[in-house]
Amino acid sequence: MRNSTNNITLPSGMFKNILIKPRGMASAVIVDERALNHLIQAQALLPSNIQLVLTRAFQRESFFLKVARGGGAVLFGIIFPNRKGEILDIFGHNGHATDGRHLDVGVINCNSDIKLLPFGVFTPLKKIKELFESNKFVLNNVFDALEKSKFSIHKNYTECMQIHCDFID
Repeated sequence: MRNSTNNITLPSGMFKNILIKPRGMASAVIVDERALNHLIQAQALLPSNIQLVLTRAFQRESFFLKVARGGGAVLFGIIFPNRKGEILDIFGHNGHATDGRHLDVGVINCNSDIKLLPFGVFTPLKKIKELFESNKFVLNNVFDALEKSKFSIHKNYTECMQIHCDFID
């Protein structure tokens, strides 16, 4: 289904070799058509054992979402006082409320979901780095394919492990 901003709404399932698996309570992912086409190009660059999973793109900013982000930011600052500089990167909308060109992507390797943030954004930095190291080969393949397909990967460790990427046209 199309809306007026070149976004398309995709329900759960496969769409042109991309697995669509909306995050949370969402029933669909709203994504910019050109960004999706470039994500399909990235998938084509990957070996057959690696599957990209589109989990989030455009997300309307709601009152509930603002409250949840605010509460999450406060809790994050309490749990990780030495990571307060990351709060805006993690709890800001990062373009998701702007358009469908800002994507969160998951990865399946050899038919197994790679759990990159087992505790969501509250995964300790040490654990994030361990998970990156143990999945380095697959992740480097994914990052390389995305970058070759006009995506920029977020530099924050947590956002990077959510594979938050921005379509650069």
